[in-house]
Amino acid sequence: MSKREATGSRPVRKKRRGNKGNSMFTFSSLDPVRNDKKVVENVRVWNVSTSEKTGRIRGTRKTLQHFPKVSPPEEPSPSEVAGETEEAIDVEEAGALADSETVRTRRPKRKRVKGNDSTKMEQWIQHRSVFLDELLRLDGLGDASEGLKPCPDCANHPGSLRCGDCFGGVLRCSGCMVSAHKSLPLHRIQLWNGDFFENTSLETLGLVVDLSHSGEKCPMVTESKCIFVIDVSGYHFVRVRFCVCPHTSFLETFRQLLRVRWFPASILQPKTVFTFDLLDTYHKISMQGKLNLYDFYNAIMQKTDNRGHSKIEYRYHEMSRCVRQWRHLKDIKRGAAGHSIVAVDDLGDGALAVECPACPHPGRNLPPGWENESKDKS
Repeated sequence: MSKREATGSRPVRKKRRGNKGNSMFTFSSLDPVRNDKKVVENVRVWNVSTSEKTGRIRGTRKTLQHFPKVSPPEEPSPSEVAGETEEAIDVEEAGALADSETVRTRRPKRKRVKGNDSTKMEQWIQHRSVFLDELLRLDGLGDASEGLKPCPDCANHPGSLRCGDCFGGVLRCSGCMVSAHKSLPLHRIQLWNGDFFENTSLETLGLVVDLSHSGEKCPMVTESKCIFVIDVSGYHFVRVRFCVCPHTSFLETFRQLLRVRWFPASILQPKTVFTFDLLDTYHKISMQGKLNLYDFYNAIMQKTDNRGHSKIEYRYHEMSRCVRQWRHLKDIKRGAAGHSIVAVDDLGDGALAVECPACPHPGRNLPPGWENESKDKS
């Protein structure tokens, strides 16, 4: 069986006489090709011309595709591709149709792109006032605009406090707000003073965080201590209580802070800490955006006090030192030095370097006896 019979193609030959005695023949064949969605009919057209003077034969070939609306039969006829009647390109009458119309094809329609940036911006402008109203609503009492409602947790006191980081912003009393944030000491709290919400803190409401015993109160009664915590959400004053139990599980002060993901700025008596999230965020931003620490530090400070009226100590130098220590610890950790038999203090020069896998390493990617090979051997 020939290739033409296997594919089911049907050749059509047209002959017409050109000017100056030049003869030109046009051959076309139809090959149905199936894909997942529709049937595509490839139309191959050969134009062959012969010159009487030179005797040269020139030929060109073109491939056209036709996408019918309906699924074609197993053996499509040339009339379905051309879009004409069967008499238009009938094989027996093809020689008489020298000046007939060329085969018409249909190109697939391009998908229209919907929802570009300009369209989305125009849609947003139509609802701009709604967005503004919702922002202004969040500055007020919202659903409690007619008056403060009782606390949903205890129903004994009016709810005048809301958390800016908790979902929903439910109004609670001071006692229920402290109970709900025993493990969330860095959330930002706002108090309704009758006209607007003003910033307050969980430390002002009486929250004390126990750093040991899984958050429970230490059996040994100790005095609480207020420390300065800098987080991605801003700076906070948090009152903490360290564990001083006289047993084997006693931990140093800085280790208790590390176990709650707070990086201390000093070892002996830490008063300032930086959260792991803050150090990791700046590490990624500095590597990606090349942002300097000075601008990052001021931006974090402005998240809590954008006016600069509060008098707090300048902690930029402490943060700069902690950032260097954080990057060094990350290098040691990613270099697998923490799991090595060799202590970290005994690491030599270049112990954290990443070796090139393509470079020759004896015992790894070099055959035995490589040093005895001659230099001239390729």
